Amino acid sequence: MSPDEAQYAYSRLVDQYPHRLRQVPMGSSDNGHPMTAYSLEYVQVSPETEQDEKARILIMNGIHAGEPCGVDACYLLVKELCADEAMAQRILSNVSFLIIPFYNVDGGNNRGCCSRANQDGPDEYGFRANGRNLDLNRDFIKADAHITRNFQKLFTRFKPHFFIDTHTSNGADYPYTMTLITTQDDKLGGVMADWLHKSVEPELFTQMARSGWEMSPYVNTLAQTPDSGIVGFLETPRYSTGYAALFQCVGFVTEAHMLKPFEDRVEATYQFLAAISGYSADNMAEVLQLRRLAEAEVRSQKSFDLRWEMDKTRKTDINFKGYEAVYKPSEVSGKNRLYYDRSRIWQRLIPFYHRYTATASATAPDYYIISSAWPELLEHFDRNGVLYQKIGIGGPVDAEVETFHITDFKSVGKPYEGHYLHTDCQVLNVRETVRLLPGDALVSTRQAAKRYIMETLEPRGVDSFFAWNFFDSCLQQKEWFSDYVFEDEAARMLATDSILKKKFEQQKQTDPDFAASAQAQLYWLYRQSPHFEQSANRLPIYRISEADLKKLRTSK
Repeated sequence: MSPDEAQYAYSRLVDQYPHRLRQVPMGSSDNGHPMTAYSLEYVQVSPETEQDEKARILIMNGIHAGEPCGVDACYLLVKELCADEAMAQRILSNVSFLIIPFYNVDGGNNRGCCSRANQDGPDEYGFRANGRNLDLNRDFIKADAHITRNFQKLFTRFKPHFFIDTHTSNGADYPYTMTLITTQDDKLGGVMADWLHKSVEPELFTQMARSGWEMSPYVNTLAQTPDSGIVGFLETPRYSTGYAALFQCVGFVTEAHMLKPFEDRVEATYQFLAAISGYSADNMAEVLQLRRLAEAEVRSQKSFDLRWEMDKTRKTDINFKGYEAVYKPSEVSGKNRLYYDRSRIWQRLIPFYHRYTATASATAPDYYIISSAWPELLEHFDRNGVLYQKIGIGGPVDAEVETFHITDFKSVGKPYEGHYLHTDCQVLNVRETVRLLPGDALVSTRQAAKRYIMETLEPRGVDSFFAWNFFDSCLQQKEWFSDYVFEDEAARMLATDSILKKKFEQQKQTDPDFAASAQAQLYWLYRQSPHFEQSANRLPIYRISEADLKKLRTSK
């Protein structure tokens, strides 16, 4: 279905079943197309009781508009839940749904036959990017797109327990029609990760096999072909399910195989949606309890992982069915090329590397302070349900805080989703006095959105606000010096400060480049002088303890 066809089909269901399905406005896309989600419930209840009494599932379709099998599959599920009273009573008595029929409307209206070069149907489909040529499944932290901002507000209001993002895969060939990306359990952490790994996932894989659509973990191959092993996908917060995990929401990405017929992809996706719906209904009390436990857990959590890498020392051997990988001379290049022989199916254990270890972490402070000069950060917080308050001071106040000084980072060589993404950030945390102003925001970390706060504000986070260029204007020194004038000042500094002179001489002895450069030596001394701007490479966010905050309030 196209976006217009999906909208028409759902509006017909609203007309037929107004007691069950209702429209939820979502604003507009970047091209100005109106966006609508749909709330599906057994009975109409107030939002307060709805959130306390039922498990909540959010289903997003068509974020990549050229992968539309979820659009059709989700409509089939919604139609059945509306029309089949017995099914509705079983599922909707315990589950509330929020459905986004077609997320990337701009891409869905940019239709054609051929942009997905390797996909088996349908005859016409949308384009991967939206109207601003953004891949929306990389936008969930930076939120450049209007629709992402609207989604964040919708997600915050609905507070789903499960989030399903429907896709079509690419890559290797194999017999499975459906593969699955699950929220990475090392990253999710705590009671929810254990429950997801030991209870939810096994039941979903069992249900899919019983339905006739046996499922595999997403086939992200270690080498070129699946027999080398597969690697668990680390969906960091830029991705939809990585974003959901910041709020103790379990995410699944269904990846129906591109080379299977479109009708089979729709059916396999439908069966997964039915399986997660049934699981949620049958285990509603456990779902609700685990969320409460997870939110309490994250509020008291001290340390948060910010970057990860695959742990090659830990693996699980899984029983996998594959097609034999064969090589033959290419008719184009004459070199050896890969193809898969579907007449030769093998089944054996292959390694599944799905464990990740942290390469950077941070301890949560009692509070963060955000400079009033950066109101756009608070706009992000508002959309994502982060609680904060303005510091109640009548004028400028000096306070002891912990600051972030960026000492090193790398940036990508070409634009990535509209940004020059920063990586490998190195930070020096310094306890120093800064001037706070009326309007600066105080953010307590004792709240359910704590993981979102940590992973966006701590600059070493792989998808932090720093990584996405929010603070690039801080990364430039504004005041400098004239060499011939500062020479005399530098000489006086060395003559009157024996400790400084000793450090200076040691630096020359240990660093030949420094010893050979008059400019480097002057700049080193300039940095030690009172003339050097302390705010250079310092971020406009600070960490503050409860004790220091109490001192600040007492001193006002």
